[in-house]
Amino acid sequence: PPGRRRRTHLGRPRRTQDHAGDRGGGGGGDDSRADDDDDDDEETEAARRAQRWTKRAFNHAQRGRLEQAASAFEKAVRATPEDAPYRAALLINAGSFLAFSGRARDALGPLREALALAPDDARALHALGNALHQCDASADALEVYARALDKSP
Repeated sequence: PPGRRRRTHLGRPRRTQDHAGDRGGGGGGDDSRADDDDDDDEETEAARRAQRWTKRAFNHAQRGRLEQAASAFEKAVRATPEDAPYRAALLINAGSFLAFSGRARDALGPLREALALAPDDARALHALGNALHQCDASADALEVYARALDKSP
């Protein structure tokens, strides 16, 4: 029904738009709620786009199509708003893929951005340590691995 709350795939409640008009009867509608609904719709669509590109990236990677996978990860990152709560996880996936596909130097940017968003994320630290190790930056890698161990549950 219009006006009920439902969960998005991100797990946050979102109010559906009421297309039947104003329920309170009598003018003076709240434009800020309509703006919030528009923002929710844009956020939800951006999340869906990023999710579609991420699925494509994993499918390409499983089939050994590394360039197509890297391109799909890049499109997923571009589709994701900088303040999205899932951006760090996406960057970790993209960076890890790049590192394990032989592009460790390219992985450093996404992994460092993930750490800027989630500085205590042990997965991001571990992935960055792997990329640094592959770049022959062993001292830096050991430091990052130690931080990952400190942050791991």
